Amino acid sequence: MRIFSGVVLAAVLFCGMAMGQRPRRGPAQPTDVAGAFNLPAVTFHGVLKEMSAKEIVLDPGEGQPVTIYRNHKTRFLQGGHPLDAKKIAVGSTLTVDVAKNPDGSLQAVNVMIAP
Repeated sequence: MRIFSGVVLAAVLFCGMAMGQRPRRGPAQPTDVAGAFNLPAVTFHGVLKEMSAKEIVLDPGEGQPVTIYRNHKTRFLQGGHPLDAKKIAVGSTLTVDVAKNPDGSLQAVNVMIAP
């Protein structure tokens, strides 16, 4: 009976140790969708229809307008130089580098005024 108990105990301990181990994962593979803190995933071109403190509405010229969210990390540029977002007029032609948020919404990374 002692031998049987020892074998059962050893089997339980062995199974517990084997289940606690996880397989090794290789290095992360790049994806076509980057997060808001990585490089832009998509670039949109269009005319500015509306801009608020949290959103940019862009008309790409074909189809529906696109709503892109912005935050304090969104950079506004003209000719490669920083620009105050308040100086961008409705009707301006913009190029917007966008990253996809985990919830699927679009986050503006760089907003550039076309010359």
